[in-house]
Amino acid sequence: KVIASAGAYFEGSDLIVSSTLGETFTSPLTAYDLLLTQGYQQIEDPDTFLKIFIKAYIQGFYIANGLMNSPYVNNGITTDPTVCDKIAVCLVDQVTHVAVECASTMLDVNGNASIHVTTPGTYYISLSHQNTLQTWISMPISITDSVLYDFTTAAGKAYGNNMVEVENGVWALWSGDTNQDYLIDSTDYSAIENDVVAFAFGYLSTDLTGDGGVESADYSLIDNNAQLFLSSVHP
Repeated sequence: KVIASAGAYFEGSDLIVSSTLGETFTSPLTAYDLLLTQGYQQIEDPDTFLKIFIKAYIQGFYIANGLMNSPYVNNGITTDPTVCDKIAVCLVDQVTHVAVECASTMLDVNGNASIHVTTPGTYYISLSHQNTLQTWISMPISITDSVLYDFTTAAGKAYGNNMVEVENGVWALWSGDTNQDYLIDSTDYSAIENDVVAFAFGYLSTDLTGDGGVESADYSLIDNNAQLFLSSVHP
């Protein structure tokens, strides 16, 4: 889809772009396997991008046997039963620990996601989600071709072993960081407690289980996790 220089609007999956007269896109935009390029850095072939495949589970969403709940389906955002929720994936410089390139993408209910990146090199990869602790891979990896990184097979796949076992031999990102301050603490506890009392429903960061409502299961999960003094662990 080309956004005309005279002005146009494009929306697809998780990407919305509005362009007006005189505006030029000078770098590619990617989201959920969509690619939009325009302007001086025109790239015609998406296959020239490096692709990172991620496998990860979210503690509160996890049901069993490699399957997660879908807050997108449970809140009527989509009818696609394979879609779980949106995550952010970043390439992080191994020395400065600054994010070099980030993309938002969809995690499916089996824990699979992918992004296109344009900057080959050796990086940490970080994962973020609206109510999980930001989680980094255990050590930098070389990204010069398409690569798969599976967080689910061992605690040691995350930096500092910072994951939780949700099933025998299956590991997931910790749920409960509702305000994304890299901690699961009393602030998150209070936010969830308040929404439980208010019978809150909808696509909310306080819905740790992803079932569309904030209720006793979310309260039990934050009650447990808030007592563990959990925080994001990275260099």
